[in-house]
Amino acid sequence: MEIATPATAKSTVISTYRNWVGTWTMSQDTACYREAHVMDVCPSNYNRNEATNTCWTECPMEYPVECGMECIRQNDDCGIEVASKVSAVAIATLSSASFGVFGALEMLSRKVWWAAGCSTLVMVVMRGILRYIRTMKATDPQASHRKLLILLFHSSIVVTDLPLTIAVCMRMHVSSNLVLSQKVLTTAQWMLMQALAHDDSIISSWQRFRAFLEGANFTEATEKITEGEIASLETAMKQDSSCGGDLKFLIDRVWLTMNEYREDNPAITDDEIRLKISDSDLVLYDVPIVTNNCMQQMISESSLATAYKTRETICGPTQFMGEIDDGTEAATLGLNTLQDAFRGSTSSWTKKGDGTVIINFTSTDTKDVTVNIMSGGDRIDEVDVKAGGTSQWNSTVKALGGKTLYLDRWRPGFLGLPGTGGGSLVLWVPRSSQGGHLEIEAKLNVS
Repeated sequence: MEIATPATAKSTVISTYRNWVGTWTMSQDTACYREAHVMDVCPSNYNRNEATNTCWTECPMEYPVECGMECIRQNDDCGIEVASKVSAVAIATLSSASFGVFGALEMLSRKVWWAAGCSTLVMVVMRGILRYIRTMKATDPQASHRKLLILLFHSSIVVTDLPLTIAVCMRMHVSSNLVLSQKVLTTAQWMLMQALAHDDSIISSWQRFRAFLEGANFTEATEKITEGEIASLETAMKQDSSCGGDLKFLIDRVWLTMNEYREDNPAITDDEIRLKISDSDLVLYDVPIVTNNCMQQMISESSLATAYKTRETICGPTQFMGEIDDGTEAATLGLNTLQDAFRGSTSSWTKKGDGTVIINFTSTDTKDVTVNIMSGGDRIDEVDVKAGGTSQWNSTVKALGGKTLYLDRWRPGFLGLPGTGGGSLVLWVPRSSQGGHLEIEAKLNVS
């Protein structure tokens, strides 16, 4: 039977909550310096400067207008200097894996709480496997156990998370091809067959879970775990949140994927690894889903403002948004208008669609205007709209996805000279694996 690798395994991360960009807020700082790296090939969301062999970030949501080496806020003028931002859960995840934090997991066997650690990891990974099995059965109710087993061995939770858990419980050395170890493979197959046969009853009580651990040959863990640790484990069994486990497994996957890249190409550079990781499904989809799934827990354990600080970006492009769910509210794509020029504008987004982006301009202005269209901070086009008239501009989700879309308006002002004062509009254009469809009804008002 063919088994996927960490880099090619199908993700088992499932979105729990509606994922929208959220309500737009004005950044406290007026500008940020654009992040730049010396690289031969630029990751997505970076622009290349051939003369200096550098990659410069596209402007993020909080600072959507490019201004030389800086990005500035919506409606601000170019030229103000300020320090850049720092940030996010996803950056911490990638950094943790890069610096070998997983090594601490290998040291687990030397800690006095090894038995509890093993038991907890097994409980968390089995909960994830059972959840994924339920999803597959809902999609294909007639699927045989053999078909489900084949699908499981192509999933990220079985290719990365389960082998690492088995390694901890068996005190084994960890490597990127761990899943191919005969000892690990045999144990994994037994655990998966039990999951298919017994569903959630495996983790319904300590007695049943202990029998499962002993059947997997983790007997030492069941003998050394304390009563207090058992009580904590029973509490965890009753909780619905998978946030902690998902974050931990996210680090595992990054660590193993990076190791796989290095084994495939020992000469690969750190920049090349960052490039591959930045364009992988792990970063484009899994990190945003896990972050969004953890929001409810973060809010309950702190505050709404503190929880959403995980979404702040360095300057640094806006990343880790993931696939945005359908919606027509401003919060769906973070749509915001400042001043009167575009007041009353709306948007409609569906993640399943024909891949088009349509902007319908309707003017109630008394003068002809020109609208600048900027994507990722760069001006890409302009549209002339007659006084009281209409116009349409078309593009694609493929071209604009994963970037800010920013509109400002040139209008004759004092002495007939054109200017961009009067207002602007900004929103986020998502990526979509299902095509996507975005329509914007842009109102042009007198201001």
